[in-house]
Amino acid sequence: DFGPHEGYNLILYKPGQAYHGLHADRWPVGRLTHRYLTFVMYLNTIEEGGEIEFPQQGVKVKPVAGRALVHPPDWCFAHKTYPCDEDRFVFNIFYGFPKEKEPSMLEQYGIE
Repeated sequence: DFGPHEGYNLILYKPGQAYHGLHADRWPVGRLTHRYLTFVMYLNTIEEGGEIEFPQQGVKVKPVAGRALVHPPDWCFAHKTYPCDEDRFVFNIFYGFPKEKEPSMLEQYGIE
């Protein structure tokens, strides 16, 4: 049952646009609890700017067409993106369990 239950996102960032705020893709309560994996693929190459940054890991990833990132959606992989001077195209999807079959927090750690 693990899979993409939200559909996908095709995102167009216009010049100067970015997801400026540091954020996580999953929350412990509410509608984002079922996300367990984030998948991001760049659809075009950006020469300057446009990186995604994971400050806690000290990592910045440059957008290159066909490059894919897979990361946990939790707070320990909080991230933000930087603007650039050209259109940036991104494919994004979240993997998880359907809400009715989502494991409890205890089950996630092997506790019955």
